[in-house]
Amino acid sequence: SLSAVVVPDGVTSLGSYAFSGCSNLIAVFFSSNAPSADATVFLNDENVFVYCLPGTTGWSSLFAGVQTVQLPYIYTITNGTIAIRSYTGSGGVVAIPGMVGGLPVVSIGNGAFAFCGGLISITMPDSVTDLGIFAFYACSNLASATISTNVTIIGASAFDSCTSLTNVNIPNGVAIVSGSAFQNCASLTNIMIPASVINVGPDAFGYCGSLLTITVDPQNANYSSSDGILFNGDQTTLIQY
Repeated sequence: SLSAVVVPDGVTSLGSYAFSGCSNLIAVFFSSNAPSADATVFLNDENVFVYCLPGTTGWSSLFAGVQTVQLPYIYTITNGTIAIRSYTGSGGVVAIPGMVGGLPVVSIGNGAFAFCGGLISITMPDSVTDLGIFAFYACSNLASATISTNVTIIGASAFDSCTSLTNVNIPNGVAIVSGSAFQNCASLTNIMIPASVINVGPDAFGYCGSLLTITVDPQNANYSSSDGILFNGDQTTLIQY
């Protein structure tokens, strides 16, 4: 029933037949340089792929006869889930995979895509539940962002200084839009606050010079809007003009 294996850091050699005959094995993850291995390591394992990280050495297109996969992410694996720590690609239109080697991608870590000037569009899979602080900070050409419907907290400064961002949807299910989350998004013109939001942090939409309208779902008990202006629920406190 073994389907995925995470090889610990520091392993420099794999013994002969180490994973041979593991018919359900689909992924073996390495986070350090390629260990020594012979052609028997994955003997009769017909469905397995080897995953290695950018910046590690000794890898080629095949490892012990098995195809290697190097994604443009540095990630960690904890309790069978994947957390992206940093992005190493060139940008463009990026769709983060929901699964890697049968393991779900659940977290985009603090500063994971920060300062990626080549990033134009980002789509998060619904497996992602954690969106860290500064996750997309200063991605100056990011125009469109699709946030996972299972994210509950948009981290502080997550999209701060994404000056080209024009299209972003805050999903119903987000409870907290942290401070400065969309600060300095100079091209953002409209924002919709869904019913689920219970807290909008300080300057969440601060210094967005093109922001014309903030609309709040009528079912939201904590916030309201009038003429595109954000208020608290009973409109006794003006939050964002």
